[in-house]
Amino acid sequence: GALVEDDYSDLIFPDKVIRVRLKNNMLPAYFWHLLDTPYLRAQIESFARTAVGNYAIGGKDIWKFSFPLPPLDIQQTLVTAIGQARAEAATLRQQANQLRAQARRQIEAALLGQDGTAAAG
Repeated sequence: GALVEDDYSDLIFPDKVIRVRLKNNMLPAYFWHLLDTPYLRAQIESFARTAVGNYAIGGKDIWKFSFPLPPLDIQQTLVTAIGQARAEAATLRQQANQLRAQARRQIEAALLGQDGTAAAG
């Protein structure tokens, strides 16, 4: 899925993208997050048809999807929470990468000696 937050008059969508214009009772970001859930992915796949090995669904199939539609304020709360959780996860991944690199440097220093020469054994 792709979320285009602004409408551009000259924006062209490739043939594998379905433009969805939502009603006022659904936030685009909420729908975008729904598209990424296993629950909705399973529905998308159930509607998929193939021609020459390329799977696709029709624009009308989108309106057959079943999903929860809470009030707008709840949708916004969920979108915000998901954004915060993803930001926290990105920070944790970055910290893990830094710790992994630090551990590698420490192991290398222990094996080779602090000055880069092989430690006597």
